[in-house]
Amino acid sequence: MPASTALCSPRQQVVFHCSLGAKSVSLCAVTNGQRATTLEYRYGTQAKLELTQEASTAQPFKAMQSQLTPGARVRQVWFDRGGYTYLLSQCIGGACPYSAGLAVLQGEKVVMNRRCMRTADDRASFVPELARFGGDAASSEAKTELLVFEDMDLGVERLYPTR
Repeated sequence: MPASTALCSPRQQVVFHCSLGAKSVSLCAVTNGQRATTLEYRYGTQAKLELTQEASTAQPFKAMQSQLTPGARVRQVWFDRGGYTYLLSQCIGGACPYSAGLAVLQGEKVVMNRRCMRTADDRASFVPELARFGGDAASSEAKTELLVFEDMDLGVERLYPTR
């Protein structure tokens, strides 16, 4: 089996990872028992990381789950930086137009929306150790203080067009 293309360091657990072609995106965690003590976004290549962002209790990453169609739900984890929102997503259900992706938003404008490519090393789903995604923020549970659930409309239908 080929080496992992995930961008996490050897001491980190891969929480989410996907190939976007020449580049990849990974969400990485260091865990102490069952809880993540660090949570870090990494984008680029193994040779060169172009963007990293570490969550903190003062600036945790955010999460939510949205209903896309009756047969599809979208789980999202994001952070804001420099006027941009960096958004990892995973679609669950038979009516999903694609399984996962990375979007970059500037206000209401979609600057980038890339679908995860299916690869042998594909881990484009959020691990259960990160969170339990419910129908809204109140019925969801983050399994680390580095992630908070918010009921927020990020325009999931723009990122996952169903027609």
